[in-house]
Amino acid sequence: ADPTCTSIASETMPVLLELLCKRPVRVATSEMESIACIDVESQQHDLKWKQDAYLRPFMEDDPLLMELDSLFPDDDAEEWAMQETDWKQAALDAQEECQRLREELAEAGRILGLDEEIDPKGTQQTLEMQPIPSNVREQTGPQESTGRTMHLPTQVVKTKCRFNTKVDVEYFASYSDMAIHREMLGDRPRTLAYQTAIEGNSECCMQDARVMDIGCGTGILSLMAARAGAANVVAIDASTAMAEATMANAKENGYDEKIEVINEQVEKIDGLPKDMACVDVIVSEWMGYGLLFESMLDDVMTARDLWLKPGGAVLPDVASLHVAGAGPQAGKDWFWKDVYGFKMSSMGNRAHAGALHRASVEVVNPAHLITDACAFHTIDVALDEKDKLEFSAPFQIERLPKEEGRGGREKVYSCHHPLECHVLVLWFEAHFTARFCRERPVTLSTSPLAEPTHWAQVALTLAHPVLLTDDVVGIQGTITFSKNRENRRSVDIVVKYAGVRRDGSTSEQHTQLFDI
Repeated sequence: ADPTCTSIASETMPVLLELLCKRPVRVATSEMESIACIDVESQQHDLKWKQDAYLRPFMEDDPLLMELDSLFPDDDAEEWAMQETDWKQAALDAQEECQRLREELAEAGRILGLDEEIDPKGTQQTLEMQPIPSNVREQTGPQESTGRTMHLPTQVVKTKCRFNTKVDVEYFASYSDMAIHREMLGDRPRTLAYQTAIEGNSECCMQDARVMDIGCGTGILSLMAARAGAANVVAIDASTAMAEATMANAKENGYDEKIEVINEQVEKIDGLPKDMACVDVIVSEWMGYGLLFESMLDDVMTARDLWLKPGGAVLPDVASLHVAGAGPQAGKDWFWKDVYGFKMSSMGNRAHAGALHRASVEVVNPAHLITDACAFHTIDVALDEKDKLEFSAPFQIERLPKEEGRGGREKVYSCHHPLECHVLVLWFEAHFTARFCRERPVTLSTSPLAEPTHWAQVALTLAHPVLLTDDVVGIQGTITFSKNRENRRSVDIVVKYAGVRRDGSTSEQHTQLFDI
């Protein structure tokens, strides 16, 4: 080869690579008097440019073209082959990673109930469903009377469950985390109370009954009902992950013929399986912090009005809210007064400031209670309407009349010593009464005096502590529960309180708003 040509090739190699990778191709023909720059990609549809006549080089014997072979000498062929293999493997790895990310995105959309279908294959086609078993249904609205069934235990399946608000999306997504179910199942007072109510009343309540389990989660209550003799159990959960878990657990324990799972919100269910017109029993663990946090009782009452037969049982059937006063040790700032021998009052002040408007959930030491307790609101789950879930109720609590032990722990204060009430402590009790549980009535209590549960208690820190003396013997006021207008699953609590004197008069009244 001519040395001059070799030099030209060496100097113009970057230009050549640029031309090969991204620049337009220059072509000339006898039919054209000028040079046209044609973007090959934009002209792929035009067949005439694919003819051989248009692929002749502009310069005859172009030295640059003659030297292309020098760019890829034969002695480097093995190295280039190895690099090509590496490139192909990298491309395959990237393709697998993209597919994995698409599947994770599809799973996230499935859990969150996004309105748009997400195809893990990255196409716009709808996934084909395999043949459907008959024991797990997904409600899709009145226009579709049959739903889809889940492939268990591991296959990810699309859901048509659609949520009305972002709040519901986040709420049901939170229940796909196994940690929260481990915590609830590990709560022995809670789980044993339900087991006693369900299996301890098998003859009067469960035998051959059609049972509905609302918010079934892992399916523990459905399994108890099936074991107690229920003929059929309809387990409902809007979380796809937990609907799948319930069916897997039912199958593993041999109750998949009895337990039907519906993956939908209660208010959107258009029909029950096996041509059931109604159910005999509704069971649900619907209670949240301070009883009404999460607003799940609304769903229970909706199901009761739609599907429970007249006179049917609801478990639990009564719930009550209670309040008592506690001393400064129950306050958020108390811990910071002595941290392993160090004072951290600035931290305590910040904690106290936040607690003045936000309720805290914590286990209260019963020794810190300085008043008796008052039941200030009761809900009959079997009979009351939803308007009972937002209320304003009076309460009155009195300082403990004498020095006495609390739960076997340290003694509370003597009535002869002035006490300051810094915290109002709220808790609830769920009752499985003899109305439906004639064999074994049960009460599940979250009182500080009872065995601790995962609900703990709700502590409301008072901006104006009430000093209890020989003259000021108690506290009275009203407690108002209402749904937060921005987040319907949260609760706003308004407390009006004042000290009560022996003659019945009251001290200055104060008002505080808390959210939970």
